[in-house]
Amino acid sequence: MEQYAVYENKGDGKVAYPFLLNIHHSAASGFGNTVMIPLVPLLELIDFPPKKLCPLLKIEQEQYVAMTHMLGGVKSQEIGDQIRQLDGEIYEVKNAFDFLLNGI
Repeated sequence: MEQYAVYENKGDGKVAYPFLLNIHHSAASGFGNTVMIPLVPLLELIDFPPKKLCPLLKIEQEQYVAMTHMLGGVKSQEIGDQIRQLDGEIYEVKNAFDFLLNGI
């Protein structure tokens, strides 16, 4: 599974979070779960969270919000097909993760 790639969510939360962003490095794999950030459609949000914490990602012609503060371990059977690999947005995701952990 590729780091910084977007996957379909096959778990119970797939209606609210149809996609998951893998931030787990392959060197730390083999423990049964993959660390993922859930992605929610921008149009579903009433209040937009801070962009520094929750960057926007374009997936299948729609805008999704990376809910960085809601990251968690996802079982492999809940992870579907890869949708796309992030390009320039990788830095926004890394900066959001730094902000979550370090406040900077």
